[in-house]
Amino acid sequence: QNVEGIVFRPLIDERLAASNLEVIRIFKNAETPVVLMDSDVVASPERSECDLITIDNVSAGRRVAEHLLKQGRRKVAFMTSGSQLRNNANWRNRLFGVAGELALLKVKQAVRTLDFKPHDLAKLRTLWKSKERPDALVCGNDETAVALIESLMKIGKQVPRDVAVVGFDDAALAASCPVPLTTVHLPVELIAKTAVKTLDMRISHPKGELHEICLEAPLVVRQSC
Repeated sequence: QNVEGIVFRPLIDERLAASNLEVIRIFKNAETPVVLMDSDVVASPERSECDLITIDNVSAGRRVAEHLLKQGRRKVAFMTSGSQLRNNANWRNRLFGVAGELALLKVKQAVRTLDFKPHDLAKLRTLWKSKERPDALVCGNDETAVALIESLMKIGKQVPRDVAVVGFDDAALAASCPVPLTTVHLPVELIAKTAVKTLDMRISHPKGELHEICLEAPLVVRQSC
């Protein structure tokens, strides 16, 4: 259809990595510029031959950990929502940031990963009966965090008195959650504008220097932490 350029958000599940690479191959063969949004089509630290607009997930994770520590939290767990972390680069980088900041500040308790679904009440009850129950739970996105808060309330736990909860994205549901959610704000409009601007530049200068733009994602503090 003679389009001049493509903005492409890759599928973030690494099991579908071949599909992402096939999309890029098709457009490369057609000599159509591609700007990637959110994540690359190859695993970090490798880089594809496409411009990339994303957020700094590692720094965002560090910002979450810093806030938790200021709130006196020391036993942090990261909820993976039952998915393999190796299949989601963004969630993995968020975990790296949280764990890395705690390690730099010499917090003795390592970050645990919880690989069950947030609505699994039986697993939550078992966790709270153990000596390893966390005092803070970080979730890979807001959807998981909101579901987790609802489950914690069902088993008689109070957020943030018994446990702090933090999400990522700052979706609309974060502010309307039963306990308004502390979360990392994803600057969607800025990402979109930057992607279009970068694509326009790439169309004008197809052989120009490759760009990787990492936008800051601020922490929005609400009542859940």
